[in-house]
Amino acid sequence: MPIVEFQLDNGMPVLFERLDHLHSVTIGVWVLVGSRHESGREQGISHLVEHMLFKGTGKRNAREIAEALEFVGGEINAFTSREYSCYWAKSSTEHFTLAADVLSDLLINSLFDPEEYAKERKVILAEIKMYEDSPEELGMDLLSNKVFDEHLGHPIVGTTRIVRELARDDVLGYYRRMYGPKDMFITVVGNVPASRVKKEMQAFTWPRGTKHQRVKAFPKASLRRGVVTRKKKIEQAHVAIAYGGLPIAAPERYVLHVINAHLGTGMSSVLFQEVREKRGLAYNVYTFVQSYKDIGLLGVYCGTGPSKVKDVLQIVRQEVDRLLQDGLPERRLIKMKEQLKGNLLLSLEKPSFRMTRLGVCHHYFGRILPVEEIVTTIDGITSDQVAAMAQRVFGPGYYAASGVGPFSRTAIIGGLGGTARERE
Repeated sequence: MPIVEFQLDNGMPVLFERLDHLHSVTIGVWVLVGSRHESGREQGISHLVEHMLFKGTGKRNAREIAEALEFVGGEINAFTSREYSCYWAKSSTEHFTLAADVLSDLLINSLFDPEEYAKERKVILAEIKMYEDSPEELGMDLLSNKVFDEHLGHPIVGTTRIVRELARDDVLGYYRRMYGPKDMFITVVGNVPASRVKKEMQAFTWPRGTKHQRVKAFPKASLRRGVVTRKKKIEQAHVAIAYGGLPIAAPERYVLHVINAHLGTGMSSVLFQEVREKRGLAYNVYTFVQSYKDIGLLGVYCGTGPSKVKDVLQIVRQEVDRLLQDGLPERRLIKMKEQLKGNLLLSLEKPSFRMTRLGVCHHYFGRILPVEEIVTTIDGITSDQVAAMAQRVFGPGYYAASGVGPFSRTAIIGGLGGTARERE
């Protein structure tokens, strides 16, 4: 069925997709505020707001918010990203009214109780320690911090020092300034009539007189060079590498995804086969794409023995060089295109994916991309396009790399080529 779009009286857009085979409804409320919008002394504040919105309203305390949907088999949760935050709820169609009521209540009527804030800040400080104890998470944060500027590159959860310094009034003031219907929209997927969606979404009405400043555009980013390592007494060495990439809405984005699939997506990828299956050098090796409004990267991650870092990275370099020199054989290209299309079509069976797809398309593309258009675009990718993208992404060499474990940065630089001075 076609996507239904309408606006609430306060100007908030709503996008709805009806799926008759479902027994559920999923609501996503998107706030165009993320960690990238934070100043240096606010790092982690968007994530703090997310947590505090679940800690009590004038109508429900924190436990009642948690129980309201869980006791009817539903879910409610949220996540903060670098460029937006999303609050979502899922329920059976029977409890759609309840889902909309609970979600709107916490977004609009949260109290930011000082005692709850003191407790929740401790929870987030524990969360930061948890990430720091995870070598893979820590390595990814180090990579982002090295390759991006401070707005885009700092950890979404913030740092221990800054989170400790953020007072309850700082977080409440940030929420009041940044959260408002003019910088929010809603996506709904489920088996209900459009007329009912329009009725239930009226719950998302802000009190009269509420004012917030419009979210400002963030500075345009660029990729920075460097290698950073963190010594840690662990058994494995964790390495992440950043190459060039594309903004999220770039017309050639699916060519980049073909390269990503070829190099490191799944057990059929060349890095998995060469590093793990043929040589047994790592349990986990993969590539990934990070794309934002104005910038992006293609990354490689691997976990290996400290003495094997250079060997693994030489294989990465070898496969990158092979792609640069020889391109992608036609038979391999066909398989990668089928993989991309299959992944998309299978993901569309998940209501949560469809809800998220509506939000990403609305925010970054200004329209909902038809599935048929995406499939046609992928089918049209040529070997020449892949070769040109490989030159664009890998031609300048790697931009940044990070490592966590008992090894030195010289192992990374030696494995990928270059000297320490070149990658300062």
